[in-house]
Amino acid sequence: MQSFLDRQSAYVTQRCVTEHLRLRLGIGWERISDDTDFRAAVERCRWEGFATVLGALAEIVLGRLRQRLGGHAAAGRIGEAAAAVLASYAREQTVLDAEATAGTIRQRLERALDAAPRSADTIADAAGTAMFRLLPIHTELDAGDGEAFVNAVRFALCGVADRMDRELDLGADADGRG
Repeated sequence: MQSFLDRQSAYVTQRCVTEHLRLRLGIGWERISDDTDFRAAVERCRWEGFATVLGALAEIVLGRLRQRLGGHAAAGRIGEAAAAVLASYAREQTVLDAEATAGTIRQRLERALDAAPRSADTIADAAGTAMFRLLPIHTELDAGDGEAFVNAVRFALCGVADRMDRELDLGADADGRG
């Protein structure tokens, strides 16, 4: 589960952030990507976006496992996997506080247990909206692009959710083997 959360969170974040910035900035991408402040802003956006996507995927996995494992057991196992992903990057990045971010994801999972599981597209919509606010583009340049960006995140996350059953052995996770 840890590897799946890690790979898919990185994929969705990198794909959506980089593609959007390159499309939006066009030929200016090459020029502005040499700017130190812009590179730092993109790096911050990627890591914070990664944490956002990781939390979203953790909640989607919880929706699939909570009946099989029991809600709190599933939340605990998924929370541990997300914490391990974050800890694995703690030394190479300075944007996220891995422990605090893992705590936030654990709290999110516990809160999710208080309601019916949300659909992947609802979770993805919220993640896309949060990520759009992180993009290092002036709001005047990004006017009207929010919906397209959120849709790209939704499409990517829902694709991951569709592949989840094939890539994760959820039966093994339910039996404690995964």
